[in-house]
Amino acid sequence: KGDKDNFCYWVERETRSLGSILGATSDKFKVYFDKKSGNYKWVKRYKSAIEAFEDTKNGIIELIIAGKSGDFIAIKENKVFKSSHMFRGKILFLYFPNMFLNVFAEDDIDFFLERLGIEFSKSEHILDKQKLLLDYKNSMAEMIEWSNLKFGYFLYSQFNPPSRNKHKTFIPKKRKKIDEAIIAGEEGVYLLPRVEHAKASVINVNELTRKTSGKGAGRRRKYKANYIIESIRNMKLGDQGEEIVLKYEKELLIQHNRNNLSAKVERVSLEDDSLGYDIKSFTVDGKEKYIDVKATKSGVDGRTPFYMTENEKQTMENNKDKYNIYRVFSANTQSPKILIIDSYLLKKYFSIRGKLWEISI
Repeated sequence: KGDKDNFCYWVERETRSLGSILGATSDKFKVYFDKKSGNYKWVKRYKSAIEAFEDTKNGIIELIIAGKSGDFIAIKENKVFKSSHMFRGKILFLYFPNMFLNVFAEDDIDFFLERLGIEFSKSEHILDKQKLLLDYKNSMAEMIEWSNLKFGYFLYSQFNPPSRNKHKTFIPKKRKKIDEAIIAGEEGVYLLPRVEHAKASVINVNELTRKTSGKGAGRRRKYKANYIIESIRNMKLGDQGEEIVLKYEKELLIQHNRNNLSAKVERVSLEDDSLGYDIKSFTVDGKEKYIDVKATKSGVDGRTPFYMTENEKQTMENNKDKYNIYRVFSANTQSPKILIIDSYLLKKYFSIRGKLWEISI
């Protein structure tokens, strides 16, 4: 009733930087005080606020005892929290941060598993899905020393989960002004701007720059690659590029009063990555267009190469009238530049060389 120094307020609000359960209804507490009516409310299975309070309090105690002993069966069978995880998950993480993950929305967990390429079944218990994510972290040499808190922050900073569109996550908006931003550490540099704020523009092939002499021209930079982080970063940058092109194509068709075609533009790579292209779009006159997106954080620089798979090359050759490569420069900014390369431009201005060899027994 206004006192903020209480268990539920601390779990939900005061520890938000350790993982957010905002966005779910107050029903997650089983019993709560409704300011509008001035009365207590509780979930239907209880007859009174007192009954709901006593049962929930005992359920919390049983949950903590089970967590301390690592009894996952007892945790799953806890009758108070059996059908909900937000409140349960936050309590378990706060008491046992080395055992549990600070990701409490099941949609987010499913999303992270999919993005990391981890096999799972949607019907699995949410705690088992959490364990799959933690097993992934502990299998990576670069991540194994991270705390679960840092790993959770990493997931939210790299990917754009469903909860981002529903309610606020625990990642601070003004990162420089909030101390917990340091939790991100070295992975914070891979944050990308939201695609809806990006204003893409198309450039001509003649606008490409290319140093032919002078300091730095053609010089290879020496560095030791962090392959796990680089792999995740490149995947995220590729996704960013595809979303930029998807937005650009939809808006272009709308500008030409082809709303019906705009609604049909799709990012086919999400469903099938064997097609040889990433986005299916349309010309203004309604012809199909296959787009292979090649994104880079580099500026408009002709020295930066990009790569095609054999499948992409074959698809291009078999669909010369439909196939386009969209080279997205500065994909990690709000002002990306798109170079549209059709088969004519590719043949006239670019060279294609074999780079990799497949060796098999």
